[in-house]
Amino acid sequence: MARFYQLWRTQGMAPPTALRMAQRWLRDTTNRTKVLDLTAGLGSAPTDPDRRSLIRALRLRDPDDRPYLAAADWAGLSYHGV
Repeated sequence: MARFYQLWRTQGMAPPTALRMAQRWLRDTTNRTKVLDLTAGLGSAPTDPDRRSLIRALRLRDPDDRPYLAAADWAGLSYHGV
């Protein structure tokens, strides 16, 4: 969801598009790429405590692993709205 909000609020994507891009990002990127993307433009210390915890957890994992390849990890996310 952090990536969804980053794409929607910061990059101005429409919510359905931002969600689809976030799903693909979750599925296709390595832990290393997730850390780089989530810290982009935030300086060295993100201020959001949830994002900071997520980044910390990702840094402790194998940087080359792609742990969310299964549809069960990302397909349940949906957008309902205008």
